[in-house]
Amino acid sequence: MSDFVSVQVPAELAEVVQAIVAVVAQFKEVARRREEDFRSSEGELGAKVSELETEALTLMLSELDETAPRIVVEGKTYRRMEPPYPETYAGLRGGARVVRHLYRLLGEHNGPTVVPLELRAGIVEGRYTPAAAVGLAHMNQAMPSREADQVARSLGVLPYSRSAQHRGGTAMGTRWATLEATTVGELAESIEIPAKAHSIALGVDRVSMPMAEDRPQTAEDAKAGVKRPLTVQFRMAFAACWTLC
Repeated sequence: MSDFVSVQVPAELAEVVQAIVAVVAQFKEVARRREEDFRSSEGELGAKVSELETEALTLMLSELDETAPRIVVEGKTYRRMEPPYPETYAGLRGGARVVRHLYRLLGEHNGPTVVPLELRAGIVEGRYTPAAAVGLAHMNQAMPSREADQVARSLGVLPYSRSAQHRGGTAMGTRWATLEATTVGELAESIEIPAKAHSIALGVDRVSMPMAEDRPQTAEDAKAGVKRPLTVQFRMAFAACWTLC
């Protein structure tokens, strides 16, 4: 057995940290007897590490909660609402349940609310952490939902239902559609052109693709138990690729 050292960890993480240490120690013992099942131990270790990440994420998000009676967001004053409400945020490896405060716009009855924690953390769509949002967006644009679900499960990330993954990825796409006009130019300006680049090659193409889209529910749908009727419409999909030479 390796030598041990003492480290300080938050009390909320102590149990899962000890569980990780126990997994490693147990594997060392069975490995000495040449009775190891590395694949199983690797999976057990990964599950515990994911649990540690989720617990740590919960602590980190909790630190971002505001408690001041008044806050100012984009020049507008908001008042704290009581009591604070719990919310589960979807992280890359699991959900983090946090109790946080909401603030309502001052001077307006039933006015809009903001959640300072979400603003500070960059929570997307009121639910997804930045890492989870990036993962969902990439998976959704790269492959169909069933394959995305299988890949996520094999990697031990985004442990949510296939439908939840699909909804999240679709939400990311919808959000991008609203930001594209102002963001594309900023992204272009941030690109660093290598000093050795002397030309650019550009390719543009388009193709007609069948797209499943929501349609109004009919009496026949209701009778058949169809809760989300869809129609297939052909839309033009555009693709472009540029290369610095």
